[in-house]
Amino acid sequence: MSLPIGYASSTISLVLIAITTLAACVTAGVWSLVDFVPKALAFEKTDPATVDEAAAVRWTRRSLLRLPLDLITCAAMLAAVAGYS
Repeated sequence: MSLPIGYASSTISLVLIAITTLAACVTAGVWSLVDFVPKALAFEKTDPATVDEAAAVRWTRRSLLRLPLDLITCAAMLAAVAGYS
């Protein structure tokens, strides 16, 4: 007995969406642990008068690079919920 084609493709789609969500979420988490957390802790210990403006700009731009990962995670989760119901 075989499954209908629509059922199999929707199941595969949900699995791929789940894998995409998990990959994006894990990547963002690892990035946070390796890059964001240590630099944030160092920043908190730094005297505000000694903060370099160029370093602050680099920090802001690097932080913006996380936005696509968050958007991918959000979109994939919404797609999974919409496909599941």
